Amino acid sequence: MKTIISAAAAIALGFGAAGALHAEGLQSVAGSQKSFEEVDSDGDGNVTREEADSAGISINWEEADPDGNGSLTREEYESATQDSGSSM
Repeated sequence: MKTIISAAAAIALGFGAAGALHAEGLQSVAGSQKSFEEVDSDGDGNVTREEADSAGISINWEEADPDGNGSLTREEYESATQDSGSSM
C-alpha cells in the first residue's frame, strides 16, 4: 500500500514540475517578444525579414505579409507576433 501511495506522490510531483517548467517556458517566450521599434532597426516604419532575423524574431511571412512586399507595417507585425505568441 505504501508503494502505491509513494508512486502516486512521485507521479504528482512529476506533473507539478512539468507544469512549472511549461509555465516558465511560456513566460520566457512572452517576455522575449520585442516591440516594433526594437525590431525596426532603421526606423523606416517597416520591419523587413532581415531586421526580424537580426532581432531573433520568427515570423510566418506568408501569413504576416498579405501584400507580399517583403516588409511588415506596425499592424502586420503586431498581428503576427500576437498570433505566434512569441519571439516570435
